[in-house]
Amino acid sequence: MRLTILLYLILIHIWANTCYAYQSFEKGRVNFSKESQAVTVKGEEESLALIKRLLNDKFYDVAISECENFLRRYPLSVNISQAHVVLGQCYYQKGKFAQAIYEFNTVLERPQAILDREDALYWLGETYLKAGDLDNCLNSFEQFIQQYPDSRYIVFAYYSKGWALFNAGNYVQATEAFEKIVYDFKDNKLAPEALFKSAECLYKNNSFLRALSQLGVFLNRYPTSEFAPAAYYYLGQVQYQLGRLDDAIESFDRSIVISKNQQYMSLSLYAKAITYIKSGDMKKALKSLDDFDEKYYSELMADEVLYRKAQIYLTQNDYIKAIEDFDQIIDRFSKSQWLDDAYLGKASALFDSGKNDLALIWYKNLIKVFPQSKLAPKAYYALGNIYQAQAEYSVAFDNFRLSYETSDEDDIKVGAVLKMADTRMLQKDYKAATELYDIVLKKYSENRMIDYAQYQLGVALYQMKNYRGSILSLQSMILNFHDSNLIIEAQYQLGLAYFKIGDYEKARLEFSKVLNSQAKHLHFDALLQTGNSFYNDKQFEQALASFEKVIKNYPGRPDLWKARYEIAWCYYQLGAEKKALEEFTLLLDKYPDLEIAPDISFWIGQYFYNQDKLDKAKEYFLGVVEGFPKSDVRDQALYWLGWTSYKAADYKNAINCFKRVSVEYPDSNLAKESLLNTGRILTERAEYDSAVAKFEELIQKSESGALKKAAYINIAEIMRRQKFYDKAIENYRKALTISDKQADAQIRLDIAECMEALGDKKAAASEYLDISYAYSYDSAIMSKALVKAAELFSENGQAEPARRAYEKIAQLNTEESKLAQQKFKQIPLKLNEEVAR
Repeated sequence: MRLTILLYLILIHIWANTCYAYQSFEKGRVNFSKESQAVTVKGEEESLALIKRLLNDKFYDVAISECENFLRRYPLSVNISQAHVVLGQCYYQKGKFAQAIYEFNTVLERPQAILDREDALYWLGETYLKAGDLDNCLNSFEQFIQQYPDSRYIVFAYYSKGWALFNAGNYVQATEAFEKIVYDFKDNKLAPEALFKSAECLYKNNSFLRALSQLGVFLNRYPTSEFAPAAYYYLGQVQYQLGRLDDAIESFDRSIVISKNQQYMSLSLYAKAITYIKSGDMKKALKSLDDFDEKYYSELMADEVLYRKAQIYLTQNDYIKAIEDFDQIIDRFSKSQWLDDAYLGKASALFDSGKNDLALIWYKNLIKVFPQSKLAPKAYYALGNIYQAQAEYSVAFDNFRLSYETSDEDDIKVGAVLKMADTRMLQKDYKAATELYDIVLKKYSENRMIDYAQYQLGVALYQMKNYRGSILSLQSMILNFHDSNLIIEAQYQLGLAYFKIGDYEKARLEFSKVLNSQAKHLHFDALLQTGNSFYNDKQFEQALASFEKVIKNYPGRPDLWKARYEIAWCYYQLGAEKKALEEFTLLLDKYPDLEIAPDISFWIGQYFYNQDKLDKAKEYFLGVVEGFPKSDVRDQALYWLGWTSYKAADYKNAINCFKRVSVEYPDSNLAKESLLNTGRILTERAEYDSAVAKFEELIQKSESGALKKAAYINIAEIMRRQKFYDKAIENYRKALTISDKQADAQIRLDIAECMEALGDKKAAASEYLDISYAYSYDSAIMSKALVKAAELFSENGQAEPARRAYEKIAQLNTEESKLAQQKFKQIPLKLNEEVAR
């Protein structure tokens, strides 16, 4: 009954108005029905008019029912297509898109529906747009625009096409569609929104400068538009991307002030906080985030706000609050997109606060819980850094490798390879390091860290003592990366490499570049190395001037001792030993704990030893021995303490010092000499058995060489002193097995003398004669041996061999020659008995 009354009232209203227009509630469209050119019966017209009125007044269910009645009642009506269009529109408004599409396609498939195709095709495009079928939507609007360029729907078609392209992410074509309205339909009420949407498309397509211009035009033309808050929001975003952070904050503030709804107020306030973060104003960023939470708290954004606040706390070194916020994300938002970020952030906070063990756990948790996360490579990288700091180089290397293998970002991959190379450097595996630096240079030649790879390659080659290769690498770095912040370091390293190859002039040139730069942290070392370059170039006065300049310019440096040390050596080289002594003594007094303190003490001890100031020498040598038990020069100090005691006639202490050298430093090159010295001192003290024991110990510990030879000779000498000539000869002959022509001549002379002492003059004479032949190139030895041979021949009554020996001596230009001539004349000429017969 109610429906009948309602319909009756509607009919009365229709009759009272001969024509009408109905407004589409979607986007302000006006949907005028076409006037039928066919003659229709009055009931059919009234029925169709009623249906349109019901659609316009949003009685969609009633309109659908009436449409269906119309189609049944008038199946052959010329207005049948209009009824299908209205029915499709009703379904569209009800969200029944499949039924709507069916109705519009029904019209498009009817050849006789020429007059209604325009409406059907337009609404088909709108239905596909609402249904999310963007491909069919775009196809429909393309057809419509081509077929009906003058349609009353054309501006709406461009508008909806723009939206379809926007939703499809095709921002370039979407911009073109919206700009079509802006330029060709500038008086249309959709023009402001189209201008705004074109600017939004430009922003989303990263065309920031064009977006900036378009938004400026929009806000100038339509400052009070309903889209102005959104325009200011996007203007702020564009300015943020262009680095105009102050302008961005101003735009976000403007959006907040003029917004009448929460959406752009909240978005702008949050964007404002992010802008403050980027500008480094963490205090204002934190306040903006707190305001956002207070005014627009949203569970959907709570995790992100917590993450941003935690990041701010990290920059403020407030690790406790940062960890609290990261923990909230982890505990409350198990599905959050920021969850893996929270794991990484917590691990970083723990690491930065010095809790490396806990940081290790959380980096590992991130990898375990989110193995496919894009943050996993960063976790591996961080683990590598921790293990590297703990000197666990193999584990560090493996984590850097995993970071490289799992990352898709070139910066992380390059950083990981460089860290792998640096780890090999720390392991002193310089060859492996150079191979890894080469990978970066060859594979990632465009990466921003390429200069570091080139620089480190030069350092690695330097460590490998490939100084010329290091020079080439560093020169390449300086030439190709002149904007690098490593240029000065490279010049300093280049100076060191030139120094190593002995090109001190070029070394000084590079160090001068460092000294003329703003790299103050390298000036001290560069000036010190300049002095070293002069010193090695034997320009000691210039070296002294450089080192004195170091003292003057850097009075508070803890390593100033290096310059003082070099100054002392300069004085020594210039012959001013007393000044050198003063500098060394001053240095030792001021820096008693220096690593080189034992070396300085040792030098002072030697100075006093050479001056025969034995008490002072003993004081400094003993200072090294007792004060620096792990010093590299302790064995030398102990050795020279032995000689100092010997010189002071303290033989017992001398023997004790030499004995300690051989026992405490068995691998030292002084250990065997100490055994030899001990034996000699014992020999001087006539402690022959003990002396022989030391020489025999030396022989046992020496495979060959001068010391072993000396030991045999000393044993032989002891045997001679004790008149054990056979044993003396035996040891002399053993000494001969170790070749030394000059020493061997004397040994053979000693052997011959032992033969004499044994009374075997014939054998002795023969030995002397043999020596004269063996050393015929040495007139002194030859003359000495021949004299001894001649004397023995004479004593044995062998006149002829004696005459021949003296004759040979007379021919030599030696001291014995004149005496030999006289001896030669004094020997009567006797024929051998066998010759006479």
